[in-house]
Amino acid sequence: MSKSRFVREQLASHHLVGMFNSGEQDLDSWLRDSALKASVRDYSRTYVWHMHDDRVLAFFTLSTYSFSPDQLPKKWARGEQRVIPAILLGKFALDHTLHGQGLRRLLIADVITEVEKASQIAAARYLVVDALTPELIGLYENFGFQRSLESGAGSYRQFARIKDLAKS
Repeated sequence: MSKSRFVREQLASHHLVGMFNSGEQDLDSWLRDSALKASVRDYSRTYVWHMHDDRVLAFFTLSTYSFSPDQLPKKWARGEQRVIPAILLGKFALDHTLHGQGLRRLLIADVITEVEKASQIAAARYLVVDALTPELIGLYENFGFQRSLESGAGSYRQFARIKDLAKS
């Protein structure tokens, strides 16, 4: 199944979220109960995939973010300003019916496309992600993400320069 079979849109009230089941109850509940409210209140934007029928099969959420250079490795922190503008990939999930088909990579590539467009409108230097599971760390690393120095126990914060992601 290729990405071209999916339609990506910003989440709206007509999208069918009730049957979405990623296997992660917290993500599923957030999509059903909070995603649209967060968008209306300008806290985040949620983008969904569906197959021309409005039934959500995947989603990701983006919001603005900033951090300080001390959260980066020293070689990356040199020359950075005190507050670094970024975009946060806050939520990311595929419906369980799509698991095991290699679509996580396509969804991340779609995230990068949207982030690159957004960074041309409002400057942002990095894309920041919090990997929900250790398995996702390797997936993000394949795209060029690095671990942050601020990653604590149970936290898998990673970052990548948007201009570097756009090249990959």
